[in-house]
Amino acid sequence: MKTSRLIVVQLMVLCCIYTSCSYGQPLNKIAGGLNFPLKVSDDKHYLTLQDGTPFYYVADTQWPLFWYYSMEEAKRIIDDRVNKGFTGLQLSLASWRNQRNKNGHSPFIDPVQLTPDTAYFNHADMVLDYMASKGLVAYLPVLWFNQYPKASSEANFTFGKWLGTRWKDRANIIWVVGGDTPFRPDQLPIFTSLASGIKSSGANQLFTQHPHGGDIPSSGISSSAGFHNEMWLDFNSIQAHTDSSLSLQNKMYADYNRKPTKPVLYAEGWYYWLDGQPLFNIHKGSYDIRKAHYISRLAGSFGEGYGAYPFWWGTKGWEEALGNQSAATHIATYMKRLFEPREWHKLRPDFSRDLIINRALNLRGLDEIAVATSPSRDLAIIYFPRRTEIQINKKWFSGKIYPKWYDPTIGTYTKAKALKSSGNTKFSPPGKNNNGEDDFVLILETKPR
Repeated sequence: MKTSRLIVVQLMVLCCIYTSCSYGQPLNKIAGGLNFPLKVSDDKHYLTLQDGTPFYYVADTQWPLFWYYSMEEAKRIIDDRVNKGFTGLQLSLASWRNQRNKNGHSPFIDPVQLTPDTAYFNHADMVLDYMASKGLVAYLPVLWFNQYPKASSEANFTFGKWLGTRWKDRANIIWVVGGDTPFRPDQLPIFTSLASGIKSSGANQLFTQHPHGGDIPSSGISSSAGFHNEMWLDFNSIQAHTDSSLSLQNKMYADYNRKPTKPVLYAEGWYYWLDGQPLFNIHKGSYDIRKAHYISRLAGSFGEGYGAYPFWWGTKGWEEALGNQSAATHIATYMKRLFEPREWHKLRPDFSRDLIINRALNLRGLDEIAVATSPSRDLAIIYFPRRTEIQINKKWFSGKIYPKWYDPTIGTYTKAKALKSSGNTKFSPPGKNNNGEDDFVLILETKPR
């Protein structure tokens, strides 16, 4: 019985490959009011819609959404994330270890040959369609490679071609190869075969690779380590779990300046959670989440992937956790509220370091702040992880500056008063933020708001 079913499914797969079956919303059509699929900007540092409008990427990580949750539960999670301001979800397509979804279907009838069970992918279609209707993009690791170690390059290529044919017209996905799997150079054919299979179908959505996180804590690993020069890789993804502001900035700087130029995404960092003892040592409170995401964006990342521990397993408690995440609001609501109204896509990491005069002195805390500025010298955004004093060169700006402090925990502005003015101006955060913590954002701009 199992053999006959396998033959039928294989015939269906071949039929779909050679008759160009496809599912999902057509490319260049409106998904939730947005003109997907995404593309790389002309300057190669961020992503845009098809009409060139910059796309503000902030994604919630829901790796097991396709299999641990029913369609109604998935809708509830998606709706909550949209309401908080997220613009994407990061979710693994194939379940880990070929687990069954809530409907009783595994992604593969044969996990060695990667022979797909179409019923599993029909459910994934419904989830992706609902995401598209809400304007969400899907950062989609197709296979968590270390969960399917016996699948050959040929099996990966064949499955990739089947999936690419099925979804080449689906506008709201980013293809992701890898899935938190340590990379060895001799494994390159395995990694690239999946991408090649998808590409061979005519799919032209964006591609990236999801790297392994390395040791914990770690300054991070980037897809650029093994894939930067691959023609199919459109942008780099970084996974980093570190308390060092400087090491995270340097990791971002390296990819931002790498040639050929490609955008860089802070795809995975600390996960939010405080209760109990999570299985992995990568969970922190809201302060550490904010710190990592602000620093990465100001250091050159075009976006960030947020995540929280309870959603990994689909067990009791995820419903309560859905609404009980201050960090999610800090990142998807308040951080987005700061950047999105401004020309965030024109900001550049402050490599010249001629804006902050006393930075070269390496005073306590100055190596931790993150600074990004506009080429037209009309905007600078400075994130302070903790209290320190900086001295600004006012002559750097193209006009009179209007300084403001932004509380990243509640999304409110207060006028920033200079400590001293004599050609140069000193600033220090005004005290504790609404959470009783030290981090603040200083906005210096020549246009009053």
